[in-house]
Amino acid sequence: MKRLSTSLALLVLTIGTSATAQTFIWSRVNAPLPSSVEIYAGTAPGPVRAWYASVWANDTLIIPRALASTDADGKELVSTIASATQAHVAINAGYFDGGTNPAVSYSLVIADSTLRSRQVTSLTRNSQVYGVYRAAFGVRRDRSTETGWIGHNGTTLADIIRFNAPISNANGTPASATTAGTGAAWTGIVDAVGGGPSLVKNGVVNVTYDQEVFFGSGVGTSADPRTAIGRTSDGRIILFVVDGRSTQSVGLSLAELAQTMLSLGCVDAVNLDGGGSSAFVVNGAVMNAPSDGVERQVASAFAVLPAPRPPLFEKTIDTGGQEYREDAAGWSATGNPGSFGAAARLHPIGTGLSRAAFRLGVPKAATYDLHAWWVASTNRAKDAPFMVFSSGKVDTVRVDQTVRGGQWNLLGSYVFTGTDADSVVVTDAASPTAGQATTYVVADGLRLTSRDAAFAPTHVAPDAMPRTFELEQNFPNPFNPTTTFRFTLTSRTHVRLRILDLLGREVVRLVDEERSAGSYHVTWSPRVASGLYLCEMTAGGRMDVVRAVLAR
Repeated sequence: MKRLSTSLALLVLTIGTSATAQTFIWSRVNAPLPSSVEIYAGTAPGPVRAWYASVWANDTLIIPRALASTDADGKELVSTIASATQAHVAINAGYFDGGTNPAVSYSLVIADSTLRSRQVTSLTRNSQVYGVYRAAFGVRRDRSTETGWIGHNGTTLADIIRFNAPISNANGTPASATTAGTGAAWTGIVDAVGGGPSLVKNGVVNVTYDQEVFFGSGVGTSADPRTAIGRTSDGRIILFVVDGRSTQSVGLSLAELAQTMLSLGCVDAVNLDGGGSSAFVVNGAVMNAPSDGVERQVASAFAVLPAPRPPLFEKTIDTGGQEYREDAAGWSATGNPGSFGAAARLHPIGTGLSRAAFRLGVPKAATYDLHAWWVASTNRAKDAPFMVFSSGKVDTVRVDQTVRGGQWNLLGSYVFTGTDADSVVVTDAASPTAGQATTYVVADGLRLTSRDAAFAPTHVAPDAMPRTFELEQNFPNPFNPTTTFRFTLTSRTHVRLRILDLLGREVVRLVDEERSAGSYHVTWSPRVASGLYLCEMTAGGRMDVVRAVLAR
């Protein structure tokens, strides 16, 4: 396995106050990563070895993403999943049965708005049946995050219910009620991984081991290899792995793991699958030492991916525009919300003679990605046909319109000619959906994007706003007791560098003077409380801000 080097010890965190308290010394790992992704390696008495990633989720250059194995046997190495997606960092995620073919996942996986695996809803222990909600971690489209205990009312994404408490099971005593706390549909979640038990909730250690029925499961409470995921109040995601079952690292108990996640700033945290499955991968390299001696194949992972570069060309087409037409009667507007632009058009399934056609009108011959938008509902076709006319051929793509509504769904990549022959036709030639009196196909919006070189600019425009300085992320970060801010000036100018709290109040002014072009560094040794601070730099009429985390 490849290894990445680490810098000198930077941060000391004491975990807990009990007899099992651990003191970690964390070192920043040197790796080519976006500034929003920071990697740390840590050691503690025991001995214990651990790694964590601190990820600013709102950075538009990255995408936090749940990933499920696409192999026929339902499992892959985390490093393979990471390499295939060019992930900056990845960890293993939920529980699974690797003895079946394909592997069976027992934990929730929502990958890019697709429900890939449901969370287990009942378990049998000593002939007793327990209803169960297990903890999960989710990411919304706006990059905000949330945890909760998950139940299901059905088999679709819309049927997922998030509760603010687990079912009150106890070892040997199944709960009489199969609901817990306040539950609501878990809407807006685009990526999620389930696991359990909960470790931290609302800034307090909350290990719900018995309530989530982990007794008798093989997941113990004593020291073991562990994987966990958490969220902080300032918008970071924490990905954590600790080695165990070896002379180099004994691992952490669930209680110690909860305290560790709390010490790293997590207000909510969830335990994931551990043991031999625990893997921490950075830029395709496995950094930890899995307890099997080799990396284990798993059913799912959570990763931080590079955001795709923006398209060079983009066009949308709507049912309310001149490029849309219906070739037969029977199409009607949907009464459901979520249409793209004008109301989506519905038609009962039939023989294929009723068609809704979109003329694409792309400007030139090139390769395009074609996306479709529809309003999903239970009475939609699961095999709605989209006929794609491109380069003298026809491809029929069938889509499940009971799910993935209200978003763009990729139909495929096509070479369109830039002529009137380029079109997409939705027909009524679909199959009935079980349990529905009438099944409909939907015609709504289309989106075309292209990164083809045919759209590459022929010249590069000069920068209208030349940069007068470059402010780097402080290092180390998080830090204790000191950190360094580095900046570069391209010309002589007045520089102001100051530290602000989250209310915008000035804590200290580090620089306020005119300086010549060159590279500079300033060290800050604060005498303030732990927390998030902002370093604001202004020079030449521009301003930039980086976040600095003091963790005492």
